[in-house]
Amino acid sequence: MPDLQSNILYLPRLGWYLPIYIDYALLEGRHAVAKHFFLAINLLAVSICAPLALHLTRQFYRSTVIHPSLKLVYVVHFCTYQVFCISSIVCLIYQGQYLIIPKTFPEDLPITIFGAHKIEYQWSQVFFTLVIVIERFVATIRMRKYERSRNISLGVVLCLVQQALGGYLGYLSVTSSLNLFLSFFLLLFLIIPVSLVFVYIYKFNKSQLVRVLSTPFTLSIKYQIIENLYVFKTLNDIVGLSAFCLFSTNILIVASRFIDIGGPYGFWQIIISFLTELIFTTTPVLLIWRLNRNESLRKSVRGKTMARQQEGADHYFKDLQESWK
Repeated sequence: MPDLQSNILYLPRLGWYLPIYIDYALLEGRHAVAKHFFLAINLLAVSICAPLALHLTRQFYRSTVIHPSLKLVYVVHFCTYQVFCISSIVCLIYQGQYLIIPKTFPEDLPITIFGAHKIEYQWSQVFFTLVIVIERFVATIRMRKYERSRNISLGVVLCLVQQALGGYLGYLSVTSSLNLFLSFFLLLFLIIPVSLVFVYIYKFNKSQLVRVLSTPFTLSIKYQIIENLYVFKTLNDIVGLSAFCLFSTNILIVASRFIDIGGPYGFWQIIISFLTELIFTTTPVLLIWRLNRNESLRKSVRGKTMARQQEGADHYFKDLQESWK
């Protein structure tokens, strides 16, 4: 079995490994065509997904009516994806040996910065669902005041914490202080409690809605609870897509460490690297598309409801007018 670090780029000046960066310099010459073909597809996918995600993010920001703190969490995450796409392009160019692999400072500075950022972004994805659940948890606790306050301080703090934790775990990953297997267990440790809190808050808001509709609560509290339930329904898409992305890519990365890229199975290393990059690139685009689609459906349902209410009001006043004749 090969060394778990043998396939990935090593930066001797820093003593850093880039865990998601497969060092194609070790690949046999007979796989050169396959390497360039799949790298070209990855570069094309990033080039298409980055502007598409930017357009969808702008659409989401302009059309979605949610609390500013929650909107800030969404927008910061999707804007960070744009930096991830730039990092991916730089890493893929180096990976394909279109630029000479640097060995000394300052030549290795670009690959160090962009490679480390890719890992930081992947860890920040883990905390993306967590910060949304925390934001909704605060909204549930302070439901009598939260929606009336348009303060974004909570969103700013959550975004800073998300990026700081992602950066710290990314640093541990590149310095090999956090190995692959420990990363996988840490991922499970983070996702399971978040999922349990998610289920609890959703059920709590659902029970509260039943109680609120049958008692004289204020309209603002009713709106807050309905808003919480709507956000948690959209979280189903976030949790599902994020879980698929994180677990599938982690399994692929672990599997890639057991394949000797310079041996007879080097082709499968290319396929694994291609799929890992493709999943990371396309998942955020699917996510923002689903959020926009959910918002469009929500507005459509709301518009039809208002149209029916308007039609009922028109019939009422028409009948009232007829009765006075």
